[in-house]
Amino acid sequence: MWHIPENEMLIRLTEDWEVPIYYERRNHTVLRQLHSDWDSRGYAAQNDSDAHSTCVFPKGTELRIDRVYIRKGRNYYRDIPNSDFNSLTFIVEHSNAAWFTPNTPKKGFPRFWAKVDDCAQICMQPVAEGVAL
Repeated sequence: MWHIPENEMLIRLTEDWEVPIYYERRNHTVLRQLHSDWDSRGYAAQNDSDAHSTCVFPKGTELRIDRVYIRKGRNYYRDIPNSDFNSLTFIVEHSNAAWFTPNTPKKGFPRFWAKVDDCAQICMQPVAEGVAL
């Protein structure tokens, strides 16, 4: 069963997770690793709210929950229902994905957000911090 995790929680994927990474500035650190030409792709697609790349995070990837965002109310913003804004933001702390480049002093850890509906597909286990793997 899936549950809403707490901020700062570290999780390890127990199965591969295929997720759309939307062409939006807050996802740029992952998109730059997926696409060497991200800047030109991103700016060309910024007016298309559905433009995305599909990313597969392999089993064993460790993600830290950086933010849980649930928007309240039934209002619409530019004809987009509030539920489309509900999201979790992750920091990729470790991954064996071929495209993944680990933390660097100048760039930090790759960070991205995903819609709550996509996050509900995650198969994971919490990681006990300070415990050797």
